[in-house]
Amino acid sequence: MTTNPAGDGYFSSLDAPECRKLLASQVVGRVAWESAEGINVFPVNYRIVNERVVFHTSESGPLSALLIPTKVGFQVDEFDAESAVGWTLLARGTTASAEGLESVSWVPDGRHVGVAINVEWLGGRVVSGTPS
Repeated sequence: MTTNPAGDGYFSSLDAPECRKLLASQVVGRVAWESAEGINVFPVNYRIVNERVVFHTSESGPLSALLIPTKVGFQVDEFDAESAVGWTLLARGTTASAEGLESVSWVPDGRHVGVAINVEWLGGRVVSGTPS
């Protein structure tokens, strides 16, 4: 654990079991990857299925490019501004088709193209600061 020298906050790394638990506790994250157009970051709602991050998108959306195996980052976090406490996770992995794997899309318009992230690395930290 690393602490603030002034004694008013801290940050600490989270172990792998805690990271997996927190990842499974959320429903919205951000997937990031680099394409010919540059860096892309999109929010998605997701589920954990067989230790993979699974989300659905439309056939014509930019996320459908991830059906081709692509190295991605996936970030999830939660912060409480009032108490100045929060955590953040980063997963790194490679995408694949999630055909046959269940997830849920909040958008009702035919988002039936499934993408899975096979997580190859997962890390996180908890942070605390001084409330404003």
